[in-house]
Amino acid sequence: MGIMQCKEAKRLISSYIDGEISPDKRRDLEGHLLICSDCRRELEMMEKIVKLIHELPEIEPSEELSDKIWVKYALEKGDVSKSTFRKFLLILGFVAFFGAIIFFAQNYFKSQSFDKDIYSYYNFHGKMSTSINENTLVDLVLYQYSGK
Repeated sequence: MGIMQCKEAKRLISSYIDGEISPDKRRDLEGHLLICSDCRRELEMMEKIVKLIHELPEIEPSEELSDKIWVKYALEKGDVSKSTFRKFLLILGFVAFFGAIIFFAQNYFKSQSFDKDIYSYYNFHGKMSTSINENTLVDLVLYQYSGK
């Protein structure tokens, strides 16, 4: 084979470092590196980068990141269609919305029944004064817990 050009040599450098090129290509690349200082510098730079990468500590991804990756993979692969995922989110939103309405309605009606209890207490005892003193408040609390 003829003399290797820089373009091909630079394309092969990564495979050369990894030991993934044929013996013939290896020999041609090594011959080129003997005469080309630019490609030699590129090889040295790539070897330093690979060495630094191998020296980096291994990082364990968080469970949250792993879950996000699997969801994205499933969506892109088509196992779960985007429309199905959107329908799920829509249903989840409706459930949350109606749950909130029920929660607030229960609290509202509880406060309304408390107001009616206060009115019926004062009506029953003939005390329709708007000022509440300590004794009146104690009477009201006792009335609430007596179940009348």
